[in-house]
Amino acid sequence: MKGEKLIHIKFEYSAGVQCKRDLLSTEVDMIKINKRIQRYQQLRMQELDIKMQVDRKMKAFKLNMGRLQNLMPDLKIPQILEKAHKKIVAEKKAGRQGKAKVVEKKVKIIEKASPMTTEPAPNQLDAELMEIQNRLRALSG
Repeated sequence: MKGEKLIHIKFEYSAGVQCKRDLLSTEVDMIKINKRIQRYQQLRMQELDIKMQVDRKMKAFKLNMGRLQNLMPDLKIPQILEKAHKKIVAEKKAGRQGKAKVVEKKVKIIEKASPMTTEPAPNQLDAELMEIQNRLRALSG
């Protein structure tokens, strides 16, 4: 320190006060950021604890399901259904989706079964709309 030369910088009073305000506001912002980081860390630890609990419960559930399946008797599938089951499994392995055809057939059957629709025709809706608008005009006028 003896050989060093000290340099003094002169600030105006208002500039010095403004610098102190800026410094203090920066410190306040840093403290707020630090609090948020700590809160995030707490929440992250809670999240990890919850995930570990869910993982343990899922493992216990899988173990219980395995035990239950071992206790249940094996079902004997009739040959007709077994062939259909093998066909479905083969289609799934091949990447084809047999479900889409079944869904389409069900939709067609439902459409054929219910020819009566409860939805009013567009003209009927327009008529109702005009009637309501006329009532509103009568009330306001």
